[in-house]
Amino acid sequence: MKPNPFASSKQFNSIATLSRELPFWNANDRPGILSDADPVRNDSGLVPVQCPLRTEDRRNTIGTPAQEPRRGSKGNRPFYLHMVATHLIVFNSFGLIQSSVTLSAPYTTHLHKPPSAISWVGSTSIFLTYTLAPLSTHLQRYTSHEHLLLFGAACQTTGLAIAGWSRTPSVTLLFQGVLVGMGHGVTFGPGVARLAKELGASRWKMTALSVAGCGAATGGMAFAALARWAMHHVGLGCTLCVLGGVVGANAVVVQVLLRWRPSEREAVIDTPSRQRGQCGKKIWLTMRVLKEWSFALRIVAVFFVFAGLWIPYFYICTFAVDALHLEPPQSFAVFMILNAAGTCGRIVPALLSDTVLGTVNTYIVVLLLTSTTLLCWPLVSASASMFVWAGAYGFCAGGAVSLVQAGAISLCGGEEEAESILGVVFGVAGVASLVGAPVGGELIKAGEKLFGGSGKSYLLLQMCTAGLMLLGCAASIVARVTKTGWKVLVKI
Repeated sequence: MKPNPFASSKQFNSIATLSRELPFWNANDRPGILSDADPVRNDSGLVPVQCPLRTEDRRNTIGTPAQEPRRGSKGNRPFYLHMVATHLIVFNSFGLIQSSVTLSAPYTTHLHKPPSAISWVGSTSIFLTYTLAPLSTHLQRYTSHEHLLLFGAACQTTGLAIAGWSRTPSVTLLFQGVLVGMGHGVTFGPGVARLAKELGASRWKMTALSVAGCGAATGGMAFAALARWAMHHVGLGCTLCVLGGVVGANAVVVQVLLRWRPSEREAVIDTPSRQRGQCGKKIWLTMRVLKEWSFALRIVAVFFVFAGLWIPYFYICTFAVDALHLEPPQSFAVFMILNAAGTCGRIVPALLSDTVLGTVNTYIVVLLLTSTTLLCWPLVSASASMFVWAGAYGFCAGGAVSLVQAGAISLCGGEEEAESILGVVFGVAGVASLVGAPVGGELIKAGEKLFGGSGKSYLLLQMCTAGLMLLGCAASIVARVTKTGWKVLVKI
């Protein structure tokens, strides 16, 4: 038998003394093994060597706060650079859509089609912008944000260039409506989603998103002015090529701003095991949200609002010319006022939402003002009142567009359900926008048959648009009551 090395009391006392002097030594454990509670000493050779993480573990820890620095103004890329980039993304998408009314008259002459048929080009772009936004946001899990933006910009510029030289309505609809709309959808959704992620739970999140959303108003004015100038100098085909060049130049600026700090690939966040479970989880979340009465009523409200929201954008210029007998420069000024007022309409309601009322309450107030403005549309009978009405409606419509997504999330769930909620909301908004403008053209035709070719031919269009907005406002109020009861002084 081997002798016990601790048999001697002198040796035992030395071990006890050593355990008291060295904090990383535990006499009850095996020599050389540290416990979890012991402090790590970098100058000691007894610090255990950490095993390298497996690939799966590294992927799972990418999204943790310890591994990923906080984004925003303290990071390598200030958030306002991303806000400017998102502003340009919305500039290229909804700005181009809102300026398409400038090309309505040239297309009517060039393609020999009525305005109701030409409106399918713009409404198709709106439909694809909204419906592809959730899908493109999901695609960020498999590719980078910058690559999606490059693909979307390529679709936008190619579609505009080919549509500029088309001679048939079907080719124009295919390239300017479908292909350009695909580019809008691929860029719009990821751009807004990434900015929202950058802002996190900031108090001024809605205000920052609304400032970025003002790209629709600034883009609508810039593209409309550029198109009007180019039409008088180079014709329709070259005008669309010029617009495509502006879109491409903005896309380059967006790439520079977003690559100020290279963004990580979203695909590394999810392991294959998590990806297999995400699909079922999202379907379950969507079904759970759809069962809530507040969300179902909110979806009804979104459909009615967006079915009538874009109609004045498509027909305000023709109304000014046909009903009020304004000159084309004056009708163009009306359209510019409509877009300019949308800038304030996006920022002011967002400030009220962040500070005083809450998103849902502010959205209801905006819908009430929008409905009232539309009810006053038949009273417009002179150029001065037309300018005032265009400014009022542009303000209200800007608030209605900017608050719809955040209002749905505030009313129905938290961040976990946000992607499913936005997917349903954008899908319904896209379908409503697709049918709204063409139906408006048919209402004008019906009004001409009932009231003749006078200004009253737009009366059916005006009343139906106001009725749709009132129905959307009523559904929003009922959805809020379903969620919070009849408590008025509740910020939600």
